[in-house]
Amino acid sequence: MASRPKYELYNEVINRIDIVGGRRWRKLLILKDKKTGSRYLRLYGFGQNYKIYDLDSLAGVIGVLKVGAEQLGWNVIGDAALREKLSQIDALKQDKEKYKQRINELYNELLLVKSERLKESIPKYEGELDAFKTLVDSSPSEDDVQQWLKEHLWVLGAEYLDSQPIENISQFTFENSRFDFFLERFDTFFDIIELKKPTARLFTGAADTEDVSRGKPISKDLAASISQMIHYLELATHKRKKLREIAKIDIYKPRGLIVIGRTKDKAELKRLRSVVSYVVNIEVVSYDMLFRKAELFIKHLKNRTQ
Repeated sequence: MASRPKYELYNEVINRIDIVGGRRWRKLLILKDKKTGSRYLRLYGFGQNYKIYDLDSLAGVIGVLKVGAEQLGWNVIGDAALREKLSQIDALKQDKEKYKQRINELYNELLLVKSERLKESIPKYEGELDAFKTLVDSSPSEDDVQQWLKEHLWVLGAEYLDSQPIENISQFTFENSRFDFFLERFDTFFDIIELKKPTARLFTGAADTEDVSRGKPISKDLAASISQMIHYLELATHKRKKLREIAKIDIYKPRGLIVIGRTKDKAELKRLRSVVSYVVNIEVVSYDMLFRKAELFIKHLKNRTQ
């Protein structure tokens, strides 16, 4: 059997009133002293250091005290100063709801405008993807690919849709290391992008005799790219303060994205995914995987705008 609250031993509980906006166990108690018969208000569930963090919390406490006082017959309305403060709180609460409603309206309008903009961009994206496939099939240099992708960042992923590449990291004297570029994701974190040739081999030699998912040893190109990216990630983390001072970007736990080689069949795709599964904070994609990612992005846009 649960024990009764201590206040019930000496008082008769006339009413319990929940505090709006407060925690569920916080209440206003209207009590009558069993010995003297006097009636009074008591805030229940409040610690000695109870904090009021916002307008709703303040309004909840004041409002419930007002209700309790009225139930006891106290002349709350006759107190001009209190009446004025309560009126100000009510006005501020109304303004808050009005602004909140307006923010929601503007947000919905923004989503509509953005959806229309994306809908109009679908033919453009489709044309750019075809052009990128043609470029990759022509065995371009790393510089050619880098220049094209800098102007069409959406191909790298929707998270970079509104990003601007930050280049020439070598100017910051990073021990003669040169990243291709940084890209800021929509969540304000940065990734290091490293582009390799589409002609780079991913795997080489005969199939391993052991039954492993990738089946073949990774190539020198792929191994070197992963090792290089690990170095870049360590360097960016180590030079975080310098990047913040000079480049005005804050690097916190950056991720790496390597684009390299081709995966023209399911076996190659399976091998690459097997390798990547063992690498933390580094994504390795082939140009064919990038094509597929861009195709899914366009398909998603079409479904959203239908």
